[in-house]
Amino acid sequence: MLLRRLSVVCVLPAFALFGAACASAGTGTGEADAPAAGAQTGMAVSIDNNVAGADSHIVFILPEAGGVRQQIGRIDPAEQRTFTFQGAPGNYQIVLQSASGTRTSNRFRLAAGQLGTWRLDRSDVVVSNR
Repeated sequence: MLLRRLSVVCVLPAFALFGAACASAGTGTGEADAPAAGAQTGMAVSIDNNVAGADSHIVFILPEAGGVRQQIGRIDPAEQRTFTFQGAPGNYQIVLQSASGTRTSNRFRLAAGQLGTWRLDRSDVVVSNR
């Protein structure tokens, strides 16, 4: 009986602390908190496959930090598409792979709320605010 009373006395304060911690999590305003530095967020790149005789391409995004490329989609000839992916603000390259070979964009810096646009008839990715 004494053991049961001791366990109740020890367990109840632990539940009270847990409940207080859960109640204090979040801002209570209904707004999303800003991502922490280096946190993964929704990033976007747009590609305009506007060159004559263009191939279909598999599209990869290559972050400078980490260096592991991620497949984000496919683009067909004469098509313009916007691709979204999860990433941290930083330097990136777009890699296009097709039957005729691989094409890689210049390095560009991308942050949350920005869009990197690559027209294949031009050499550079242009970054703008969305």
